[in-house]
This record gives sequence, C-alpha cells and structure tokens, in this order.
Amino acid sequence: MGRKGRPLKTGYGEFIKSIEQRIQEKVYIKKEIEKEIQKYLNSCCHNNRTIKGINYSTDKVKGGAGQQDFVSIVNKIDGLRANLNKINKELAELKGKRKKLQKIYKETNDIEAKVFYYREILEYSQTITAIKVGYSVRQVQRIEKKMKEKYGVRF
Repeated sequence: MGRKGRPLKTGYGEFIKSIEQRIQEKVYIKKEIEKEIQKYLNSCCHNNRTIKGINYSTDKVKGGAGQQDFVSIVNKIDGLRANLNKINKELAELKGKRKKLQKIYKETNDIEAKVFYYREILEYSQTITAIKVGYSVRQVQRIEKKMKEKYGVRF
C-alpha cells in the first residue's frame, strides 16, 4: 500500500515574509529621513527661529536654541537626501526582487525559488546556496542558467 500524499513544505511564505519585512524596514527608515528633512526645512521657515549667515571673522560656535548657520543646515539636508536616495534605490530593488520571486513561484517549482532567494535576496555564494538547498554547486549553476533564460534574473 502506498503512503498518503501530503503537501510539500515550501518556503514561499517564509521568503515572501522576509522580503516584506525588509521592505517595511526600508519604508520606515524612509519616513524617518523625510521627517528629519522636513524638520530642518521647517526650522528655516518659523519666525521664532533664525538662520545665521556665515561669519568668517570668528570661529564657528553653536548658537542658542534655534540658531543654526545656513551651511550646516544645507549640509545636513544634503546628507539626508543622499541617504533617502539610497533607501529609495534599495526599496525599488527589493520590490523588484519580490515581484520576480512571486513570478517564479507562480510558474515553477520550489527549488528555483529557493535558489533565487538565497542567491539574489540573501546574496549567498553558489557554494553556500548549494549546501542550503542540498544540491551540488553544478546543479545550482544549471538552475541559475535556466532562471536567467526564463525570467531574466541576473545573479
């Protein structure tokens, strides 16, 4: 007599959840950076706060509450915007990876999704990926080649 069939355990929920968690972290960081930028911009606009010009004759000394020099505010905003651009780029990459993973799950078996997850999302080497999925390095390379041709995935 044969065994009763049981559903295979897949990492689908785990993999998607991991990407979703990373996306949520990036969205949170993005909001915090945007709040910080807005704080500096608002400090320029309020009547009770002033921006001091550059005084080349004296050493730079931090002013009282609410007094900041223009250069330091601009530098802080520029730094925050650079971080914001970096976060936006990472967020777009994660969303693209999530979309590819969902496409892979819709069209293929679980092993391709696992290889994609370990190689693309976690950025593991082929050797570590092979150990994690229980395949040889050569098999992982073949799976990657197939995925490159089929989905346009680049490792």
